[in-house]
Amino acid sequence: MRALRTFVDEVYAPGLHMAFAAAWFLALQGTLVLSEGPGRAWRLDGGVLAGILTVFLALFFLRVLDEWKDQEYDRVHNPERPLVRGAVRHRDLTVFLAVTATSVLALNMWMSPTLALLVAFDLAWGVCLVGLERISRRVRDGMLLNLLVTYPVNVALSVYTYALLLERQGASPTGRGLLIVAAFALAFLNYEVSRKTAWSHFAEPGERLYSRSLSGRGAILLAFGCAATATLLVFLVAGSPAPLAWLVLLPLTPAVLGLLRFVGERRRRVRLTPHALAFLLLFYVSLGVQAFAADLVILAAPVSGLSAFRAEVFVPQDAPLYDPSQASSAHPG
Repeated sequence: MRALRTFVDEVYAPGLHMAFAAAWFLALQGTLVLSEGPGRAWRLDGGVLAGILTVFLALFFLRVLDEWKDQEYDRVHNPERPLVRGAVRHRDLTVFLAVTATSVLALNMWMSPTLALLVAFDLAWGVCLVGLERISRRVRDGMLLNLLVTYPVNVALSVYTYALLLERQGASPTGRGLLIVAAFALAFLNYEVSRKTAWSHFAEPGERLYSRSLSGRGAILLAFGCAATATLLVFLVAGSPAPLAWLVLLPLTPAVLGLLRFVGERRRRVRLTPHALAFLLLFYVSLGVQAFAADLVILAAPVSGLSAFRAEVFVPQDAPLYDPSQASSAHPG
């Protein structure tokens, strides 16, 4: 338990990551429902909570793998990491991985074998990456090649979120839905590239940076291009009614500020991580607000007493779908 507490305290703060998982999941599912227009329901019930928990646990699993596969790099650049200094051992990480994988697969088998298979593939690919980086120096040290083979584990969580929505609606994938998933992949890619970008004269020896392969200018343009393209996609595809549609442009503010700071400052190193994180969180929050404000969320009738404490917001799967175009200005129920 001490090893788990150390890892959680230093590497994977549960409150922060649960909030992140919930924001990602709810923003993506809400935007997917919004993009399909009237006639689709979004039921906030136990299935949604299970989906959020799945994303949270999958992110923990992948973070444990990162701690393992980055050990040699961390010996030089991050000697304070718990695995490097011996506060957490490989045996501890193995237990974390086994328990987390078992929990995630059991949770999703309860919902759908298809969902369990998707999650299993994502976790298995993450495990394979540890071995792949050990045997291939090109994959381990080549930033762009490494991104190409590792980033699918992130995209797969968005695919899982979409698949869960389709399973619950009994629907099939659409082009609009796939574009929304692509937008979310690009939004996170902005964060991934931004946090590993610096002008060459600020880079530490051996530091893994995308700007080594793309140059500082190329890396910052790639990062900003991902943010701008993600924003444009959801703006054009989601179809939120005015003035809510313009809300999605708000996240571009920190992205633009980061771009201007990076390009304009050459005398000291500009850390883009805060700007990229602000963009990502605003991206999720603005899209979540759109989905809720558009009256696409079906909740059960208000309850009180013990029922309220139990948070019974389940709507039977055979309940008629709510069409917001036929509703009054007041929230249903």
